[in-house]
Amino acid sequence: MLKMKPVSLAVLFLLLAATPLRTAFAECPNTSASQVDVEFQAHGELKTCGLGFVIFGIGGAILGENCPEHETRVPAHQECRGAENAGTECSKDTDLAVETRECACGGLVIPGIRIGIPTTCSCEGWYKSGTVEDFRTERCDGPDGL
Repeated sequence: MLKMKPVSLAVLFLLLAATPLRTAFAECPNTSASQVDVEFQAHGELKTCGLGFVIFGIGGAILGENCPEHETRVPAHQECRGAENAGTECSKDTDLAVETRECACGGLVIPGIRIGIPTTCSCEGWYKSGTVEDFRTERCDGPDGL
């Protein structure tokens, strides 16, 4: 016959109550989300707008600012890149809109027949062209309240 020593009820309760906290804290990945700055990307043919001539859409400028055919803006967001941070985890938050706009040389150019001097790069309004995932840093449940 097996004899057991009496264990106080308070000690047993403390052992049972502490077990889930230790397990949850041990499973914490100890990572945080990393900040990614806003990014602008140029797509398509890059034209120069400034000193030059355009006749029926042919020609262009030789000195001035560069003007992309399309420009995309990826908003500032956070990504899970494995950055270490005790007591936290990186988790998915929301999706953010990626926007695109169309640009062309304008200024002293007559629309339609496109004759004139392409002095500036002018772009239309932004429109949604996709999404990027955003993440956040959350605290894990741990023994010291992290």
